[in-house]
Amino acid sequence: MQRVRIRVVGVFDRQTGEPIEGVEVRDYATGFSAQTTRTGTVALLLGDTLGTLVNIKKIGYTPQTIMVSTAIKDTVPLTIDMLRAGQLLEKVIVTADGRTLKLAPNDTVRTLLDNGFYERRATSAAPADAFITGDKLRATLLLSNARFFGRGLCEDNLFVDGARFTVDKRQGLFTKEGVDALIDPSQVAGIETYQFGDLPSTATHTFAGAGALSTETSLSSIANGINSATAAGCVSLIWLKR
Repeated sequence: MQRVRIRVVGVFDRQTGEPIEGVEVRDYATGFSAQTTRTGTVALLLGDTLGTLVNIKKIGYTPQTIMVSTAIKDTVPLTIDMLRAGQLLEKVIVTADGRTLKLAPNDTVRTLLDNGFYERRATSAAPADAFITGDKLRATLLLSNARFFGRGLCEDNLFVDGARFTVDKRQGLFTKEGVDALIDPSQVAGIETYQFGDLPSTATHTFAGAGALSTETSLSSIANGINSATAAGCVSLIWLKR
């Protein structure tokens, strides 16, 4: 006689790791189905065979069909991670020196990809707060407020899309002075601010020839080529949306 076994299945959101309630888990062989509880788990009845196909689905998530072994020795609970519908998997890019880097789902801004922003963020000696993406600036009207989200701008040594900009000194008389008089935060795709000790050795980029910074251009040489008093030991690179 074919025996019916119970197998625990746990279903979780791939991005957040949180359990998903209300996922239908159906065994094609027996026709049995059940929905996950708020803990993301369900005890599913499975026939004791060589294996069976199990379908996992919930509105808002990409459905899955997996092969499940159902022998007596198979007692380990199953863990399934589900991807939200319309959500992209992490991308992988190959850097100039052959290394591979994983990109988070939101790391898809083309100008930042083309100019190596994500690559330098992952490989340079600069800390995470040296890199600010435009979405963090959405609620502010002043680009100088970047200091609240990470490192403050180096206005004495500032490059916009690879070209150096001279910023007038702030007098404290007007709201929009300095870099705020030049650039609106809504135009910004990303900012990277380096102190002299954590500059990358090369101005890396993902795609050959992309952007104003090329493989022959070094961020260190950009900072060194400017009078040290003006450079103030730092440099900010601002990349605009296109």
